[in-house]
Amino acid sequence: MGKIILICLLLLPQATIARRAREFSYPSAYGIPKEKLFPQLYSIVLTRYSENEEKGMPTIIGWSGRTGAGQTTTALEFKRYLYELGVQSVTVLSCDDFLIPEKERVELKSVEFPSPGKEVRVNELRLRIRGIDENTIALKLPSSDWIELKLDKIGERKKVIDKESGNFLDLEIERQRDNTLVIHIPTFISKLDPLFYKTIMDLKRGKTVLIPQFDQVSRERLHLNGEELENYEKNGSTVEIDGKIYFLLEQKGLVADAKTGEIYKMIEPKGVIIVEGVWAMLRPEVNELYDVKVFVNASEEIRARRFGARHILEGRYQGQILFDIVKRGRIDWWKEQGEFEERQLKIADYILDNDAPISEIEMLTKYGTEEERIYKAIAVYKEDIKESRKSEKIEPWELLEYAWYVLTDESALSEVIKYIAEGVKKGGFTEIGLRRMLSSKEGIFGKLDDLQRSLLEDLLIEAGLLKRTEVKISSSWLKSEDLEMLNEALPKELIPYHLLLMDRRYSVLENWGFKEFTKGDLSSVEEINKVSNLFITALYNLYAYQTLNRYLKIPSNPNILSLGCGDFLKEIFMGFYFEPSILYGIDLDENKVEEARDNINKWRMTEKVETNIVVGDMRNLNNISILSGKKFDLIFMRIPVGIEMEDLEEAIKSAEGFLNSDGYLILYIKYPQLKLTIPQKLIAIAEEENLFSFNTYPLSGPISPEEKDKFIILSKAEVSLLREKLTKH
Repeated sequence: MGKIILICLLLLPQATIARRAREFSYPSAYGIPKEKLFPQLYSIVLTRYSENEEKGMPTIIGWSGRTGAGQTTTALEFKRYLYELGVQSVTVLSCDDFLIPEKERVELKSVEFPSPGKEVRVNELRLRIRGIDENTIALKLPSSDWIELKLDKIGERKKVIDKESGNFLDLEIERQRDNTLVIHIPTFISKLDPLFYKTIMDLKRGKTVLIPQFDQVSRERLHLNGEELENYEKNGSTVEIDGKIYFLLEQKGLVADAKTGEIYKMIEPKGVIIVEGVWAMLRPEVNELYDVKVFVNASEEIRARRFGARHILEGRYQGQILFDIVKRGRIDWWKEQGEFEERQLKIADYILDNDAPISEIEMLTKYGTEEERIYKAIAVYKEDIKESRKSEKIEPWELLEYAWYVLTDESALSEVIKYIAEGVKKGGFTEIGLRRMLSSKEGIFGKLDDLQRSLLEDLLIEAGLLKRTEVKISSSWLKSEDLEMLNEALPKELIPYHLLLMDRRYSVLENWGFKEFTKGDLSSVEEINKVSNLFITALYNLYAYQTLNRYLKIPSNPNILSLGCGDFLKEIFMGFYFEPSILYGIDLDENKVEEARDNINKWRMTEKVETNIVVGDMRNLNNISILSGKKFDLIFMRIPVGIEMEDLEEAIKSAEGFLNSDGYLILYIKYPQLKLTIPQKLIAIAEEENLFSFNTYPLSGPISPEEKDKFIILSKAEVSLLREKLTKH
């Protein structure tokens, strides 16, 4: 009998399964993993896309789910999936941008009972109330029809629902003796501007809409400040939308209200629009407009971890202890909104099972490297205990748990930190025991690379479980007096402590040709200072390549090409780390090429790898003879200062032709250029398209560890995506 029931359930449509899910407390078996669901959704999109296009309407997908289940992430992944299959106009619209700032939210409101024929407007709720007779009113939100409600008993509290049509509002109305109405709004509903639903309706009608921009850290909508508004009033271009004047902002698609300065994103009614967020499928009149409805689900444990990570990495709920926030979320917030989530699950066409933990690439792209996230966790923990407990006393296990929340299960560090945190809770480890773990190559500790071991050691020091010791560089070939002078000359303020710890394990002085470069002798102060700077530069490069190597599938002895290589120093260090088969460089500046050749000789690179550097234009690589017939696993492209968009597009297109099918193009932006227009556009596209990118220490040498360069890493498929986006920008 059980087998028959199972077969019947498998044959049911997803919407029916969703309805049954409530009875079964929603086991994840009823969901479909994205690897199987995305092709099904693509088939639906293809069918509806052409139908809607003929009618001049966009194809709109409702994409809701439970808090922390990953609606935003999976919506962006589906957007990328569609793009790679040729659907190029895909926009993701987030409910969160329609959040009402906390100080403006209303959960209880009193208004006068309107007399027959009169109307009361409750602006905070965007609600209209019209008097029908002495006991009856009609209510309307921007997206809803009028719903009549009879209130003939004083003190009676009624839900706003039309029993005949089934239409309803998520409100309850109470009539009081003084002929006033008290409006009760559920906390979950009070957070969202009802204009959100009207916006979806406008899009389906073929109307361009404006989306407010909500900042999750400040919990406010974005505005131009007074000075910015004044500058736009003097020099800005304007556009009229629905009779109001807006300034066109520098970032494509953004405008600002000419009077208030409030910033909006313009979305045109075309292509595919994915409407994502926990409120997306609450209104029946809007649900009818979706071409397909998806509900994203994940286990409570997965959601709680994402919830905690947002507190640390996005600055949500500042000044509160992480564990209190997660506990309150589970007990209070999630319970309160559970009714509204279940309602959406019931009407979903498909349930996406997103129970897989958040990926390391996603965390890296969105929140930074493991290093950045761990030090952020340390800083936030110290702020939290100071604010909430008025104390600076660190509980070691708590600090370790904070660090665990910002890592992922893909990271070897995550398992190790969890293991140590649980051990500390039970009674702790001795310092000798922890030191043994740090040097162990067995079990979970054997999975750590040198950088991760160094980060872990520094974390344990911050937690008070290990003592901080002075780290000095060592060398087997340097004279003791030269080594002592070198250690004294090192500007330690330019070297983060964990990088020194990493070098203690790796030793760039031993492995990266310093002996050949110096000829084994540091005879002058000038020579000592030069090697000191080169040592720091080498450490910065080691960090960058160690991070790249952890995330990319780079083959042994890869072919590497550097475009805009300059003095070739970073490429030399690249050669020592990756041990490539060939290492080529191109630069337009003849003087730089001469300097690069000089460096190649000084570091004796040609003895280790096939090395060549020539004068050439990265826009026309086909004209460079040494590249003929070559394909590369890694192509580094330094974005030149002042490059024009057309030139950048040509350079990227030219590089694409020399990339192996599973190779990577790495766009390298130096810190001083990050605020220039073209790099800003590249970074904006990377964020919008969820491209793999991260910050790294300045590869050209010690400036300040805070002034970081940026890598944007593209697979061959993503190179085409970037070129198309650059063309649009």
